[in-house]
Amino acid sequence: MNNATATAPGLLTLAVNKLFESPLVLFFGGCALSILHHLYSFYLLLVEYVSKLHSALRFVEKLRTDNLEFSDSLREKLLNLKQIPNHLVLILGPEAPSYRDIAKLITWCIPAGISHVSIYDHKNTLDRWQLFETFSCTSKQNLHKIKWGKSFDEEIKIFSKKRINGFSWTPAVTVHCLELNDGLRQTIENVKALHADNIHEVTLPELSQMMSRSLGAPDPQLAIICGSSFTFYGCCPWNMRVTQMIMLKSHVNLTATRFVSILHQYSFSEQRYGK
Repeated sequence: MNNATATAPGLLTLAVNKLFESPLVLFFGGCALSILHHLYSFYLLLVEYVSKLHSALRFVEKLRTDNLEFSDSLREKLLNLKQIPNHLVLILGPEAPSYRDIAKLITWCIPAGISHVSIYDHKNTLDRWQLFETFSCTSKQNLHKIKWGKSFDEEIKIFSKKRINGFSWTPAVTVHCLELNDGLRQTIENVKALHADNIHEVTLPELSQMMSRSLGAPDPQLAIICGSSFTFYGCCPWNMRVTQMIMLKSHVNLTATRFVSILHQYSFSEQRYGK
């Protein structure tokens, strides 16, 4: 009895070993491993496919948000705004210009009813020709609604009018490019004009009007400042005394929804200057 009990585990082990060494078990075991390997490979392929599909959907979504036309819901939000800035200035801050995104911003100013939009680059790296060409490519159907301001070469203005096909020139938005020294340049020009006219006294409102005329636009009501520093970066200090500032992390990949939300924030803000 004891001997049978002692040899039972050994016999069981031997039987199991024989079973796993049998050709039939080895065959089906190999098949099972092969199936598992193919299933795992299929799983990895599926994960890669889903990842690519997700990237494609994000790209399509980006193209949709890049759409230059406002959706009906965004247009309705625009109609509900209490006030719209007559002059908006985009202050690039530490960022390099993203011409496609700037072109989108200019285009959005048309249905928003913003008459002047200025792009300020304190590093003086903004290429006016590249901005014009980018806008011409991405928003050619709106070219007849754009007036290129005094900061643009006459050649750009001539090319712009030549590219308007089938439309009459009915500008709704004037585009300006501002640089770091523009404020100082305006001041010097106005001082020279006062001296030439032999004017010895001037009131503050008169001086403000002179500065606005030299800017070629009314004083900005809204400044969108890109970056993390709450500063104008030296943008036309005389003309920015009552400008509402709104921070934006980056102008790159700016969406129409975010743009309208900025206008909404401006619309319902209270101007406290002089109170």
